[in-house]
Amino acid sequence: HFEPPRAMRRPAHRLMWATCLLRTARRGGVAFRTPPRAAPPRRGIIRRFDAPPPPLFFEPIVDSSSNPDEPRVGDVVILNSQRAVPIDEERLRRCIAAILAGARCGEFDVGVELTTDTAIRKLNKQHRRVDAPTDILSFPFHDEAVPGEIPDAVPRDDDDLMNLGDMVVSVEYVARACARDRAAFESNDQEALARKDDDDDKGVARAMATVFDVQQRMHMLMVHGICHLMGYDHETDDDFKSMAALEDDLLAHLAAFEARDAASTEEKKKKKKKGATNLVMIRRLLPKEAAKGARKVITTRAVCLSRER
Repeated sequence: HFEPPRAMRRPAHRLMWATCLLRTARRGGVAFRTPPRAAPPRRGIIRRFDAPPPPLFFEPIVDSSSNPDEPRVGDVVILNSQRAVPIDEERLRRCIAAILAGARCGEFDVGVELTTDTAIRKLNKQHRRVDAPTDILSFPFHDEAVPGEIPDAVPRDDDDLMNLGDMVVSVEYVARACARDRAAFESNDQEALARKDDDDDKGVARAMATVFDVQQRMHMLMVHGICHLMGYDHETDDDFKSMAALEDDLLAHLAAFEARDAASTEEKKKKKKKGATNLVMIRRLLPKEAAKGARKVITTRAVCLSRER
């Protein structure tokens, strides 16, 4: 039975349990594994040696790569419970890690659930008393933190507190918003664009107005959600200005990371394509007789090696 820490016993989102279990395993905790049943000894046989100890119900997990001198690297747990829109989870995980590094929160764990309109509508009604779907909901672990206190106010000696919180995103809602904004942009709806300029002068909402790719908009929404996890809000004008300024800084950091990540991915694709092209050219230039001879030599060599062994 897993007993959560005291800080985890208050009502929170279910992803926090996943991140808490993950942290327990990283610290050398226990894994819930069912031991294999040992076969009973047959009658009439006397054991000459002592039997080995029975297997443990909870096998300890020790991370040999962890070094207490090295800085802690937070875990990003992504749970994709929707299948309507394909999402590159690995790319999303890299972007979230880059955003956390830009916010000086790279040591914190974060949970992200990609869900549907129905699921996020229930959460929105339960926690915000709004019976309607939305794009993203944030559940901060340090819900009493003042904006600007994280990460400096969190003690590093308690690993249970190195959790920033969870974010829930409705991918269906994001896809509909992309289609709606694309239609307004292509139809040159000046009234809608002017209304968006007036309402959202800065921050993520303003940057997303001309981004119509679901994956790219998801990355921007992570900036907005992480700002909420750090204690920022936009209830008043002053709060909105502070949060929008942080969002602009993180968006610039995210854009720089995505440029480097795209260049690295393109370089890997070129190397892979070059290697495949070289292999095709070798196969074309190699005559059939030479190929047969090479295979014969390789087979003979393998037989000789097997005999030597």
